[in-house]
Amino acid sequence: MGHTVAAGLRISVLTMVTSFWWIAGLAVQGAFGIPILRYTETYYVVANAALAPELLRGLGYWYFYGRDALGPWIRPAISMVQSVPLLAVSYAIPVLAFCGGLLSRFRHRGYFTLLVLVGLVMGVGAHPWTGSSPAGAVFKLWTTTDSGLAFRSTPRAVPLIALGLAVLLGAGAAAVGRWRPGLRVPVAAGLLVLICLNQLALFRGQMVDENLDRPSDVPTYWTDAAAFLDRGDPDYRVAEVPGVDFATYRWGNTVDPITPGLMDRDYVARELIPYGTPASANMLNDWDLPLQDGTVDPATIAPIARLLGVGQIVHRADLQYERFRTPRPRWLNSVLADAPGLGEPVTFGAARANDPNPLLPLDDAIEYGQPASDPDPAPVSVFAVEDPRPMLRTVQASAPVLMAGNGAGIVGLARSGGLQVDRPLFYSASFTTDTSKSDSETDRISGIAREPGASLVVTDTNRRQARRWGSVRENDGYTEMAGETPLVKDPADNRLDVFPGAADDAYTVTEQVGGAVARASSYGNPVSYTASGRAVRAVDGDPTTAWQVGAFEGVDGEFLQLTFPEPVTTDRITLLQAQKPANRWITSVELSFDRSERAVDDPDAGAPLGGGSRPVALGEASRQAPGQEIRFPTRTFRTLRITITGTNLGDLPRWTGVSDVGIAEIAVPGVAPTSEVVRPPTDLLDALGARSTARPLSYVFQRRAADPAEVVLDDEERRMQRWVEGPTPRGFLPFGTARISGRIPGERVDALIGAPDAAHGGLTATAAATLAGDLRSRPSVAVDGDDATAWQTPVNGAVGDWIEVTYPAPVTVDDLTMAIVADGRHSVPTKLSLQVDGVDGPTLDLAAAGVSSLAHPDGTVDRTGARGATTAVRVPTGSVTGTTFRFRVDEVAEVRSLDWFSGTPTVLPVGIAELGLPTRAAPADDSLLPAECRTDLLTIGGQPVGLRVLGTVGQALDRAELRLEWCADHSVPGPGVSIPAGRTLLETADGRSTGIDVDMLTLASAAGGGTGTDTLAEPPGPGPTPPSTTTDRPGRTTYTARVTDADKPYWVVLGQSLSPGWTATAEGSRGSADLGEPTLVNGYANGWQVDPSVVGADATITMTFAPQRMVWMAIWASLIGVAVCVALVVTPRRWIARTPLRRLTGTADVDRVAGDVDVVGVGPFAADGQPLSAVRSAAVALGTGISAGVFLGPLVGVALAVVTGLALAVRRGQVLLRAACVGAFGLAAAYIVAKQLRADYVVDFEWMNNFEVTHAWALFAAGLLAVDPLAEVLRRRRRS
Repeated sequence: MGHTVAAGLRISVLTMVTSFWWIAGLAVQGAFGIPILRYTETYYVVANAALAPELLRGLGYWYFYGRDALGPWIRPAISMVQSVPLLAVSYAIPVLAFCGGLLSRFRHRGYFTLLVLVGLVMGVGAHPWTGSSPAGAVFKLWTTTDSGLAFRSTPRAVPLIALGLAVLLGAGAAAVGRWRPGLRVPVAAGLLVLICLNQLALFRGQMVDENLDRPSDVPTYWTDAAAFLDRGDPDYRVAEVPGVDFATYRWGNTVDPITPGLMDRDYVARELIPYGTPASANMLNDWDLPLQDGTVDPATIAPIARLLGVGQIVHRADLQYERFRTPRPRWLNSVLADAPGLGEPVTFGAARANDPNPLLPLDDAIEYGQPASDPDPAPVSVFAVEDPRPMLRTVQASAPVLMAGNGAGIVGLARSGGLQVDRPLFYSASFTTDTSKSDSETDRISGIAREPGASLVVTDTNRRQARRWGSVRENDGYTEMAGETPLVKDPADNRLDVFPGAADDAYTVTEQVGGAVARASSYGNPVSYTASGRAVRAVDGDPTTAWQVGAFEGVDGEFLQLTFPEPVTTDRITLLQAQKPANRWITSVELSFDRSERAVDDPDAGAPLGGGSRPVALGEASRQAPGQEIRFPTRTFRTLRITITGTNLGDLPRWTGVSDVGIAEIAVPGVAPTSEVVRPPTDLLDALGARSTARPLSYVFQRRAADPAEVVLDDEERRMQRWVEGPTPRGFLPFGTARISGRIPGERVDALIGAPDAAHGGLTATAAATLAGDLRSRPSVAVDGDDATAWQTPVNGAVGDWIEVTYPAPVTVDDLTMAIVADGRHSVPTKLSLQVDGVDGPTLDLAAAGVSSLAHPDGTVDRTGARGATTAVRVPTGSVTGTTFRFRVDEVAEVRSLDWFSGTPTVLPVGIAELGLPTRAAPADDSLLPAECRTDLLTIGGQPVGLRVLGTVGQALDRAELRLEWCADHSVPGPGVSIPAGRTLLETADGRSTGIDVDMLTLASAAGGGTGTDTLAEPPGPGPTPPSTTTDRPGRTTYTARVTDADKPYWVVLGQSLSPGWTATAEGSRGSADLGEPTLVNGYANGWQVDPSVVGADATITMTFAPQRMVWMAIWASLIGVAVCVALVVTPRRWIARTPLRRLTGTADVDRVAGDVDVVGVGPFAADGQPLSAVRSAAVALGTGISAGVFLGPLVGVALAVVTGLALAVRRGQVLLRAACVGAFGLAAAYIVAKQLRADYVVDFEWMNNFEVTHAWALFAAGLLAVDPLAEVLRRRRRS
């Protein structure tokens, strides 16, 4: 044993030394960077896959079962999981190994059976998540810390299991060969065949998955682009858009982006896993997110790029964008081309269509709403940022911006036109958490606010919300209430801790005002957050919104909980289910009541209620307004819980294509609907109090909206409701941005752009439905005389849809010359019914007139033709006179595709460019919108505020940002509005009612409390001129800035992620100063304030990332360790022979240590030695059971104790042990194989959950396998 330990120590030391290089890197990253483990796979995901039978066959690691919309991540998983013969083989091998371990005898049998058990216990960890063993529960608790999370990948213990089972399998073969020498070769050959079948992927060349198969050389256009970027100024970094989950290019999958490896420039891009530090990750996420969700204001791109030290923006247009639903290349190219502040692109590679994978075509409203005239971009385009700022620079300290918010607030400030890149910007919340300074938060905020040019900004960002990391979009949860704790903990909620220790006054929170406070066990889906489906939507009085839950998963046990401010006494409630098309709905719920209040900050609020429960069946009435009235005996309660107990579909093996369920409204007699009001951070103005009046103050509010073309999403906020809180009364000038709502009918769009309707001499065009979110597909474009525009039906909505045109006076048509979109991408109408003034007219046979879809023969999309191409056909109608003409689509030649989310077939839209009726030209794109002063868009303190919508018709129809300008409505003296001290409610209108979505609103107040300036109308300059500065970068982790002729304090801003590892010193004509750790500046960067009165007008500031020294030392140590290992390998054996072997390995003779392994077999009905006494058997069984209960679970422990006791106390008790061991594992394997054969489950993250019952059986079997050698030893000692 001593020799073994000594050898192990030597091996461990060399392993440790040679590993220093990566240990040091992780240590530095953990101490000075983002805690990255929190934002990769969660331990819940890992533990969920760690089913014991899977671990015993060498699997059980979560990634093996992963899949996305294009299929499994590892192709061999299909055969290993879905092929029943191979599944049976993969289980037969460990079953045979168990038999070998039980029926063989050799010296180290106990060690290898214990190795299997230990590996299994380690691999299982906390599985199952809600029923872990005591040891697993402790481990699960440990994984809530960073140190524990580093050990989350418990299935990596599988090699221990594999090693143990391999030896036991070999021992079994050796025992059979010794028993029947003639079987030695057949048995070995048979096992070898099984092993080869189990490793079929190796022989098929699939060990490197085809998902990663790509050319070894990247396309030339990428190397050309990299060379071009390398010729750029290294003082500026390169940014790459769009953000992606993983780098999957059309030409191959590299997982990581290739650009940083091809060039030698500083680089930034958003990926699924955040890098840097929390502040920089937050800044980058909030810059990229509007690109992902289609709500970006192009005017924000260049200002934020300047703030980030970006000189060039690379558009990678050759991504497999459909794989992760990232921005479409044509759309993003148009956004960048129109972004002010970006130059003309330099392109690489020929422009080409980046067509999606046919398995995931993304033929949706977003694709069909993109103008056909928008060109396909080149694979790589480089846009220069005009007037950029270097990564290392200086700014004057006299004009700081103090912001209550986070990165989204900076983007909002840019959206308002108020971001000045040459002014240092500070978050008020960062002073709450900076304990490196001894002065208080208030003093530090006040010190910055005392600067003569300081200004204050309060935003509705830095929201208190959950965050997931399963994709680069839909990451953020709903905005929580102050102090809110979850009813059910979400293990996937891992928030960026930008301001550790900050109180709720530094966050934007919500308040549920009026009726009940609504919360839920969960909402949306398990991968991403859909805040539009949060609980409060079930009590907001709007039946078109709903609490929604269970997308991609089962819903039994999910619950909605209402807490009332006062006790409620009633005998009924009314429940209305979600009002949207669905294939699943709730059929039964359970009502629970409690007289006590379950407060939002109560960590036990999700515990079972104590006031009794009542099952309720839901019928058809619950799915139709006003809902199903549910009666019960009169009771008084303050908390009501509605738990889902059943749906029409029951439990399914997979949930692909199955809709979520939801509750649109819960009406309780006497309880008013609930309003959700957002309260922005109060820390900034609380710290300054009345002193804030001396500084300009702006409130910048942004509505959290969704792209209306994303039909699966709704706006998180249909309108803004904000508390405006301030310590003193002030005057404000309101202004902002808006869009025409993408959720209103086409005739209202026509009115908003100034197109006269039939009542005013024009025409009125309406339709049953229109392509979601696309204002240019409205009905009137079918009579505008322009074949380049077309009315488009929704996806899956052509047959039965109609379009109607009304004229101010009767018109006569004699046959119709129609223009139909026939481009291989659209379905085409083949028969239309015409109705004139309500009277049925002729049926129009367009197929006979020559219309065809130009799709592939099988009806799928043909993308080879020109987008939007039309076919003109003349359709006979005879002479028809009327005022109103309605065309109904009766039959179509379908062009089919697949839905991205469900994978179900879809029918693509019909497009009618011209109906052949008399036309009226639409307002020109460059004409101005009607500039009326509207008082229906905004109220402050209950008083309407006049706003004017400014922009062009083209901007409005493209849903580009339109300016909102304050205007006098003659009822309120101006300019601007006065807001008193204290709390005032600001509300914008719902765009569904006004036609205008107010997306961003700014309230600007000047120093002294008067009205401020509209920075969209009068943009400010970049800020004060910084001192003369030259910069240098002597090394990767060292920067210098030389400042001359500075006469006022200034900030040195290093545009690298804020980290305490960065330190700075200043050397000047008056002396030197240690500037210490940095301050967070500009939302992500390191900043140090320098005072010329201390260091002199001329100074050199040196910045160094000090922890890098530890990394270099570790690398050198690892190199030395590698050199020692190499020396041991190449040293002549004769030298080793002359050296006492124990000096190297701790032993004197290898042969003496290893020895020969003598394996013998025993019969299945044989017993070792004599049974133990009942007392000794009970004692051993009790100890075994307790140990097993701790590590394998209580029930397994009990069963193991019983079998162990019998195996020791009964003469042939070992036979029972062997039968139970092989039987339990064999039964588990058979159950899995049989159920897979019957149900044909598809490999995915939930596959192993279909066999959860077998988990305990396999643990029980592994426990018995380890007990058998113990029984052998104890029984043999009894004989002796």
